[in-house]
Amino acid sequence: MRRQFCHSHTVRYDECSCDGFLTPTAFLQYMQDIAALDAEDAQLSGNGYWVVKRTVISFAAPVRVHARLELKTYGIGFTCITAQRGYEARVAGEQHDEPIISARTLWVYVDPFPSAGQEFTRLQQITREGRVVVRACSRWLWRA
Repeated sequence: MRRQFCHSHTVRYDECSCDGFLTPTAFLQYMQDIAALDAEDAQLSGNGYWVVKRTVISFAAPVRVHARLELKTYGIGFTCITAQRGYEARVAGEQHDEPIISARTLWVYVDPFPSAGQEFTRLQQITREGRVVVRACSRWLWRA
C-alpha cells in the first residue's frame, strides 16, 4: 500500500468565483499546501526546491463556498529529479465513489547550488507495501 496523507479544508469566500464556486487557482494552492504538509510529516528536509512543471485537474462538479473538503495526496512515481503526485478531494459527509476533484502533478527538483560536471548521489526513500525501499540515483543530490 502506498503512503497517503489526508487533510481537511473549508472553502473560503476569497477562494471562490463571483458565482460562489471554488476556482482552479485556489485548488492549486490546496495541492501545494497538502504536498508541503506531507513532506513535513515525512520529515523530508533540505536546501533544494520542488517546482511544479505540469498539472492536470478534473472537476466532477462545482464546489460551493463553505464546503468542507477532505483532501488526500499520494505519490505515484519517482525518477532521479522528478516526482509524480496524485490528489483527490471529496466533500465531507457525502458518499461518492469518485472524488469531486482529482488531479496529478509532475514536480521537478531544483538544486539551489548546482555544480556543473560533478556527479551527485541522491537517495530516494519511498514506502511500498509497508516496507521502506532506498534507491540511489547518480547525477543529482536529494535534499528535500
